[in-house]
Amino acid sequence: MTKKYGAAWTEKYTYAHEAIPGNNPEREAMDLHNNEVGRRIAREHPDAGEEELAGLVEKAVRDGEMVVIPKGGGRLVFSDQVGPDGTGDPVLPAPEEDREAVSGWADSGGSGSGRRSGAGSGS
Repeated sequence: MTKKYGAAWTEKYTYAHEAIPGNNPEREAMDLHNNEVGRRIAREHPDAGEEELAGLVEKAVRDGEMVVIPKGGGRLVFSDQVGPDGTGDPVLPAPEEDREAVSGWADSGGSGSGRRSGAGSGS
């Protein structure tokens, strides 16, 4: 989103997107942190294509720059401290399933469908 809409717009959107009623505080903190890392990556690599950005976000996950909720819940941990099968069970649709809702919000300037995507990166 940062690449397409700019860092300022993306920050406003992602903050509003996470501030939904009933959002688990740990999930909100995780998403806000990870979104900021994604925006930073996009700002630092303005000429990067989608695949390169995805690789940089993946590297940030491997390097522990992101945070995750471990299985069973509890405190957030850095992403290099838990394997892929050690994160909490997803209760939300995968990002691929939510692209239309996010795209529709962005294209219309509206508030979207109210659906949330998984742990996003904001890139």
